[in-house]
Amino acid sequence: MTKRFDVHAYPVARIKITGIEAENPEEAIQKAEETIDFHELLDIRPPNNVTTIEIEYAEEITGYLVDEENDPEYENSRMFDVVNGELRERTGSADEYCFEKGERK
Repeated sequence: MTKRFDVHAYPVARIKITGIEAENPEEAIQKAEETIDFHELLDIRPPNNVTTIEIEYAEEITGYLVDEENDPEYENSRMFDVVNGELRERTGSADEYCFEKGERK
């Protein structure tokens, strides 16, 4: 006998927030977080006749990529992971990581 299931997928989405003015990447991250209401952006409820999809912000951000404007070669880009609620700068080139993953836009 088959059963029915509700499946909750937890994908990570990249949300680019442009034009943040700050003294350093950490401050830019803080200001970006204060600028966007992730619940308002991501919480979606389907119309009454649709029962197959529901999307909401899962209260988790796993990392950040911070690009400086007017840096077309991304030489000053920095990547940060969020580990146990703390920002940790990733070592290595943010540019190399993003191009390897095909994420740089």
